[in-house]
Amino acid sequence: IETGRRHQIRSHLSFVGHPTVCDGKYTAHVTYAVDSEMCSQHFLHRYHVAFEDGDGNERGATLPVPSDLAKALSECQCKNPTALFLQMSKLPSWQEHALS
Repeated sequence: IETGRRHQIRSHLSFVGHPTVCDGKYTAHVTYAVDSEMCSQHFLHRYHVAFEDGDGNERGATLPVPSDLAKALSECQCKNPTALFLQMSKLPSWQEHALS
């Protein structure tokens, strides 16, 4: 991203109380230290993006979840009952979208 907005998603997520994992810039030092034990790097991944181009044609791109991100996600633990409910629901597994 060349616009200088590359931190915008990370800063907004942190502001609403949902910082990205292993983000040393927008999380508390304690949180970053705990995250670093589970995950060796910061990830920000968009699995699928779709849009309509200037001619009205639908465009889209899909990029599978990298295997190291899928592994880190599979090791995550829920911290509150609402998140646990969402984890136990019928959401697809990250492993289903991982690169082999």
